[in-house]
Amino acid sequence: MNTCGLLARFEVVSGKDAEVEAFLQSAVPAIPAERGTAARFAIRFGRSEYGIFNVFPNDAARDTHLKGAMAAGLIQRSGLLFRQPPQISKLDVIAEKMPGASCGPGGNQGTAVDVQAKEGPRTGRRAVSQKR
Repeated sequence: MNTCGLLARFEVVSGKDAEVEAFLQSAVPAIPAERGTAARFAIRFGRSEYGIFNVFPNDAARDTHLKGAMAAGLIQRSGLLFRQPPQISKLDVIAEKMPGASCGPGGNQGTAVDVQAKEGPRTGRRAVSQKR
């Protein structure tokens, strides 16, 4: 089971949304090289607010990711693309349901998820759109 997670949240500089989305999507092919990264999700919380959610089997894999090329690339671009440095939180995974299919060596997964609020009958807001 994947017991550790990371959530990075960042607000994009005005007019840089397309560039940030391209950067987030460009990282997906590199996921198989990070053997300890079980899953990675690039997400949009709302207009100009994005994030990355990763899960790992243990603390060592999470720490390796934080010292790796993807984390360095995010920090390197932060001055150009984000209003302030990304907020990175370490999380504990309580439960999981991972897809059974493998998309690369080691079974690593990469998915870009676009979450946008839409009108709904009960809450007034809901919806999830997913790109693979």
